[in-house]
Amino acid sequence: MLQYFNTVTNRRLCLALLCSMGGGCATYSESFRPLEKEIIAQHPEKALKILEKRQPSGNDRLLYFLDKAMFLRMMGKFKESNQSLEEAKKYIQKYSPTSITEETAAFFVNDSTRAFIGSPFEQVLVHFYEALNYLEMGEIDAARVEAQQVDIKLKILSQSDQNPILIADPLARYLTGIIYEDLAEWSNALIAYRKAYEAYKAHQSQYTLSIPQYLKHDLIRLTDYEGLRNERDKYIKEFNIKKWQKQQTLKKQGEVIFILNNGLAPIKRQQTVAHAAINNQLVRVSLPLYQKRKNGFSNARISVGKNSAISTEVKNINAVADKTLATFMPGITARAIARAVAKHNVSREVGNHHALAGLAMMVTNYATEVADTRSWLTLPGELHLARLPLKPGKYDLTLELRGAGNNVLHTYQYKDMQVKLGTKTYLTYHWVSPHALRNR
Repeated sequence: MLQYFNTVTNRRLCLALLCSMGGGCATYSESFRPLEKEIIAQHPEKALKILEKRQPSGNDRLLYFLDKAMFLRMMGKFKESNQSLEEAKKYIQKYSPTSITEETAAFFVNDSTRAFIGSPFEQVLVHFYEALNYLEMGEIDAARVEAQQVDIKLKILSQSDQNPILIADPLARYLTGIIYEDLAEWSNALIAYRKAYEAYKAHQSQYTLSIPQYLKHDLIRLTDYEGLRNERDKYIKEFNIKKWQKQQTLKKQGEVIFILNNGLAPIKRQQTVAHAAINNQLVRVSLPLYQKRKNGFSNARISVGKNSAISTEVKNINAVADKTLATFMPGITARAIARAVAKHNVSREVGNHHALAGLAMMVTNYATEVADTRSWLTLPGELHLARLPLKPGKYDLTLELRGAGNNVLHTYQYKDMQVKLGTKTYLTYHWVSPHALRNR
């Protein structure tokens, strides 16, 4: 037995020495800083080069695919972005089943030894962004396939014992409805809009996120078009909307669907706390917590001549991430405490046979007790949406990003934007405040 403990000790001592030589076992989020600096500087191509120079381990490979996909879409390389998202899907599918080997390693070392497969909301966003890439490439049928995959993914996730409200992604449902509407599948579009409406109402009970004004008009417009007068009147009364654009009028126009990716998702940090374990024994554990980034953004305005539309917030990833982590935290904490107790007991037993070996194991246990701070950090903190009906033609569209007090933070122009009769034109933009690195 002692020989076994000495072997384990030697291995862990080497790990501890390597960590101390490198300034401590760094968490994943700490390694992201060079990338986020390039994002804030609007240099996604430089961030991509940094990312591709790294050799991610098997456990972190999903993050490589996700970040690469986001950098590529920021560069307008939507096809290549989707190729990376497809790799992400394969990875999630492969590693979703629980591995006994990984569970054992997580118990004795830390949760970062598990293959990262993303939180439920991150998995849904893989399909969301793939659909968005197809829409910007004008491949509406391929986007429809992704819309169907969103529905399947949400059904699978809803069968778990996680928070059902957070799994019911309202924005994914809303985009699905827009896709069906673009294909003139009015009944499917209305079903998706209803699901989005219900999901937004559920999310309101968790954090501040109103039902988007655009969705309210969509529900009234399509129930009116489908002849569902009672349902239409219910929405009119609930939303207090007396005027709306008729579907017959919209069919004679085109429409711009604009989605702003605002800011950066919250970043996971590590906090070390003391917990009482068996026999009131105090153990040191490291747990993750989210920190938000500075924002300072209010809304976006898109305009063509006298025609304009103001964006509304349609997804708050900051809040969803916080609530999701809170859902998982009891399990994370329980595992951390059990792991700390097991490590303490093993090092004490080894110390009873060999004092120096026991001390070395204690040092190693301390060095390897780090929180799992992995998350999809190239996601935005919020998503905003605007819908602008226009007559068919070619336009130069102006984008204004506005902060508190309605002051203009940034402008951008889409040249020669083509709007076609009865179809939708999809535009997206990624913007990060220069102050995003200053955590709130």
